[in-house]
Amino acid sequence: MPAKFTVSDHGDVTIIKMIGRATWVEGAKELYQHVSDQVDRGRTKIVLDMSNVNYIDSGGLGYLVTAYAKVANKRGILVVADLTPRLRDSITNSTLGKVMRMYDSVDNAIAGLKKTST
Repeated sequence: MPAKFTVSDHGDVTIIKMIGRATWVEGAKELYQHVSDQVDRGRTKIVLDMSNVNYIDSGGLGYLVTAYAKVANKRGILVVADLTPRLRDSITNSTLGKVMRMYDSVDNAIAGLKKTST
């Protein structure tokens, strides 16, 4: 089943919610495209709501790194929120875990980003 996405703005913070898998062949490229579209709109504080993502592979992590870099190049910040333990471990054990902020909930991520100036 293809991944599904919803995008919503909360003040100067954009939430991208993904439902499905973030793999090389399913969902990851689309996730990157949604992030890229928001950056092109001038949105530079982005939360990825991963509460309904049940799997990420190395290709998915690669697209996440590329999305992170795209936002950072515009002096923005991309964070992930509401990760399953398995996804948290996958990100923590990758290079991305050293630079990307992870929040327990979308609300905490929004609050954290509202304190950040970009």
